[in-house]
Amino acid sequence: MAELSVTSSTSSTTAIGQTAPPKAKTGYVIQKGDTAYKLAKMFNTTEADIYKRAGTKSLQTGSTINLPQEKFTTSAYAMAKKYNMPAKDFMALNPQITDWSRVKAGTIVNVPVNAFENKENSNSSSTPTPTPPPKKETNPTPQSTPSNNTPTNNKKIYLSNGKVFTVSSLQEEANKVGKANNRPVSRPKPIVDANGKIVADVKIYEPKSRSGPLKGKTIIVNAGHGGYNPKNGSFDPGTYATDKNGKVIEEWYKNTNFTDNLIDDLTSKGAKVIFTSGYVTNVQQAKLKYKSANMFISIHCDSAGSNSQKSGQTIYYSVDSSQKLAKTLEQSLETHSWIGEEKCQTGKKNLGVLTVASSMPSVLIEVGFQSNKKDLANIDSSKYQSDFANLVTQGIINYYNK
Repeated sequence: MAELSVTSSTSSTTAIGQTAPPKAKTGYVIQKGDTAYKLAKMFNTTEADIYKRAGTKSLQTGSTINLPQEKFTTSAYAMAKKYNMPAKDFMALNPQITDWSRVKAGTIVNVPVNAFENKENSNSSSTPTPTPPPKKETNPTPQSTPSNNTPTNNKKIYLSNGKVFTVSSLQEEANKVGKANNRPVSRPKPIVDANGKIVADVKIYEPKSRSGPLKGKTIIVNAGHGGYNPKNGSFDPGTYATDKNGKVIEEWYKNTNFTDNLIDDLTSKGAKVIFTSGYVTNVQQAKLKYKSANMFISIHCDSAGSNSQKSGQTIYYSVDSSQKLAKTLEQSLETHSWIGEEKCQTGKKNLGVLTVASSMPSVLIEVGFQSNKKDLANIDSSKYQSDFANLVTQGIINYYNK
């Protein structure tokens, strides 16, 4: 049985990192960089609910938000599946746990708000029904493209090779392939237009600030890979890496950690963001559709295969007019103590998503090498993800200031 607050704890339910049972209610301890919008998205609730549970109109680092909690079962993956969410999102709800392989059954952990409430209101022990994304109190929720693309399960998909699937059957096929390769994260649903053709996933985020330094700018943010090939329906996972538990986590999944942080930062600085993800040709089409945007940023994770020594970050541009943006972003990222001048570089490369609509300043950022242990630890670090997004945003501001 889950609880809205816990007032006492035994040694068997003390979370990793706690030296003694809590004397007051437990919950989520606010981390540096947390915002009400970010936490509302994490816990599947609203910003107003976050403030209400925090008991304050402003969030202070180190203070506790009273959130739903439940006893840990066997693994973070099992808990995430129970609440119909990705494992990395479930782990993010519990920053007090630094090593999930050591968490004992019965440990009290935070769980998402709406999924918890659905579970409590159900007489069944089955997985709770997925709930819609949180509605922002002051800004519109991300809007899908005007073409009314939909991931409805029974929507027909017509591939170029002549095969026909439904949204759910193609997703099931992709998950079957992933499972056969020891990849536990469920692949996303394919996005389909009114004609049954696979297209890019596009969401529009309105600015949260009307007076920020990026006011009036529209920036396309692309999470690399993660789409379905419109010709044969195959899923594009990108590179991959094995975590401590021996599970293979794919690049597309990690790219979204960085783009989520970047979107939050950019909109807070006054920018309108058009998020895109999907197969490369579909992302190209989306970029052409929104070619009046001011900038295009694509986020990826690199890999050098068996060469575990290669590390660092690379910012690619394809046309000379984008070199200035690449160099400015490089200079900003080099200020991070984990990166430095010797790790970050720029390079010119003929990449499809950068060459299309080439008049728009466009770069592709490799955030690190998954084949390098130190880089991988950074890529999986929520602090690195947040810091990286902050520095990319600052680099964009510097670019426009110049």
